[in-house]
Amino acid sequence: MGSIPFGLIIGKFGYGVDVRKYGSKNIGAANVLRTVGILPGILTFVGDFMKGGASVFLARYLGAGDLIIILAGLAAIVGHSWPVFLKFKGGKGVSTTTGVILVMMPGAFLVLFVVYALICAVFRYTSLSAIISALVFPIA
Repeated sequence: MGSIPFGLIIGKFGYGVDVRKYGSKNIGAANVLRTVGILPGILTFVGDFMKGGASVFLARYLGAGDLIIILAGLAAIVGHSWPVFLKFKGGKGVSTTTGVILVMMPGAFLVLFVVYALICAVFRYTSLSAIISALVFPIA
């Protein structure tokens, strides 16, 4: 599930743009947003977010133990970051990780979302927001 390249699918087949040739050259939502537009960027974020959240939700729904649930989330993140269909060149994993965190730890998700939004509003730099959110994660 993690290796489904939503950014490439939406960019190439929906808009005729291979996002791997523009901007940061990765298939993530931020690059799709910059190179193709707002709607494709949002759709990519939702697809990447859902594959992370769905993998954890499905494992939990099927009655898996904590270790398997964690591994399901990790597999989605690894698959997104190094997709087998694209010679292991994918996105940064931020959207997919966000989906995993929401399903596994909704309280931590809320804290991280607020931190991300505040940093993004002040500095208008999504990568910085993601890095600071990752640093806050252990105490969230």
